[in-house]
Amino acid sequence: MKKLFSLVAIVLLAAAAVQAQTLNNVPAALVSYPDMIVHNAKIYSMDDHSLNNSYGKVHQAMAVRGDVILALGTNADILGLAGPNTKKLDVKGRAVFPGFIDTHNHLHDGAVSRWARNNPAKVDKIAKNFSVTGKNYADYTKGIELVIKEQMARPEPGQWAIINISQPGAAAGGNAVSYLNEKQLTRPQLDGWASAMPVLVNAGPGAWLLNTAARNDFLKMYEVEPTDENEKDAITMSTVFGRSLIADKYFDGHIGELAEVIGDTLRHQAANGFTTYSSHIVGLAKMPAFMKMVREGKMPIRLAFSHRYCNQVEPDAPGCFLRLGDWAGLGDKYFWNVGMTLGGIDEIGRAHV
Repeated sequence: MKKLFSLVAIVLLAAAAVQAQTLNNVPAALVSYPDMIVHNAKIYSMDDHSLNNSYGKVHQAMAVRGDVILALGTNADILGLAGPNTKKLDVKGRAVFPGFIDTHNHLHDGAVSRWARNNPAKVDKIAKNFSVTGKNYADYTKGIELVIKEQMARPEPGQWAIINISQPGAAAGGNAVSYLNEKQLTRPQLDGWASAMPVLVNAGPGAWLLNTAARNDFLKMYEVEPTDENEKDAITMSTVFGRSLIADKYFDGHIGELAEVIGDTLRHQAANGFTTYSSHIVGLAKMPAFMKMVREGKMPIRLAFSHRYCNQVEPDAPGCFLRLGDWAGLGDKYFWNVGMTLGGIDEIGRAHV
């Protein structure tokens, strides 16, 4: 019996020696070592799901390979996982948190707005913005007429005049929204002052007026027949002009530039600790810009986007959604669809009641 135990022990020791020799001979490239180890840290796991102020467990170190956290633990445990090419980052006691998720932020719209402020000459070729105020309706009308006849007397080809009515906040009968909703200014008046130049008079998301040239130019840009009925059904909020007119008119031929403009904003957001955000996308040029970043592996942070394309400029929004079908979940880990926006549903109802 003793001989049998001795034989087993010898076999096991020999097997262990062979295994150790085999592992020592495996090239480092074939071993899944961590790419990076963060140590000397206070790593907050955020794994306490109770309703209190706890950040969860706190760890000294973590090992990362690719975009996956392999392990959390003590400095000694995690540093023991290091391979010959593992980068070791000593954060000297600093706090490390999981990336923040912003559930509602139109970062790409902000990026285009910032670009517009920094490139006034390019924007002016597409649309010039003006502000009109007054104590009463007559003041609004006179101000709008003066902008069209004097400040936009010689527009460039295709150039829009966007006239924003600001709230005076004082006199009775001076409310800008009521001014348009009560038809104190009409399309024939605007057409009389500007028959060829597109004009938008805007008093806020629910009150705006286009002249015929603007109506035709905007709807044709989205291949919608320019009729009064289509205008009523297709355009449900004036924010579509601010979010789409500049982006689609200028960037339609400059998708690479738009990708860089949006990417720069997303990189700044990443530097602030955000790894993911969610938003709808309005403006048709933005989708190819995002897809360019996705295909080139240049998305700085993740975007969970909601479906609002059928609310862009589409007279048959319900039919549009039926034709497109279900997009929910399509995409990759950096850019995927989470469904349709509640705002999109609301606008369909409003346009087709």
